Amino acid sequence: MPAKDIFHNRVKKALETDGWIITADPLHLRLGGVIDMYIDLGAQKVIAAEKDEKKIAVEIKSFVGSSSIYEFHLALGQFVNYRYALERRSSRGAGSREQGAGSREQGAGSREQGAGSNIYDNMSLRALCTDV
Repeated sequence: MPAKDIFHNRVKKALETDGWIITADPLHLRLGGVIDMYIDLGAQKVIAAEKDEKKIAVEIKSFVGSSSIYEFHLALGQFVNYRYALERRSSRGAGSREQGAGSREQGAGSREQGAGSNIYDNMSLRALCTDV
């Protein structure tokens, strides 16, 4: 099982404060019976007005390495793998989750201003970026 990101507990607490119930920490996915993957958090929130459960999978990244673009590519690769595994899981009736990523960017400014924004948009990735 991978190590937790340095901001893991802060993100988890923020989700709980917003009314999300953490259902997996981490969310384990098995692909093809042989590949194990671990998304940092699985959470669900019941929307009372609609009586509909909303589920999310959250990957937390700090981008504290020497190369922000390298860290971005690692996160993007994980996202592609996780999305594929979640789609396979959903097609088998195991429930679907929206994917999101929480990250701490340094140096280049916000996601909206950075070169990665088109990639996020084209891959339908929901991201929350903050500089802490």
